[in-house]
Amino acid sequence: MTFIATVIVIAIAIAIAIAIAIAIAIAIAIAIAIAIAIAIAIAIAIAIAIAAIVLICFFFAFCLIRFLT
Repeated sequence: MTFIATVIVIAIAIAIAIAIAIAIAIAIAIAIAIAIAIAIAIAIAIAIAIAAIVLICFFFAFCLIRFLT
């Protein structure tokens, strides 16, 4: 009887360990997804900043051309 009980306890322990491993894997996947989302957000912000700088440069160039002509 004790052997069967020991096997059951070991099986439960293994099941818990697998569940914890899956939970950790999911947590890591979520963390990676968040990191990718942050990286994309930063890239978009940089692109917007570059676009704004280019637009400002064009605006100043346009004003300068209008002023000179």
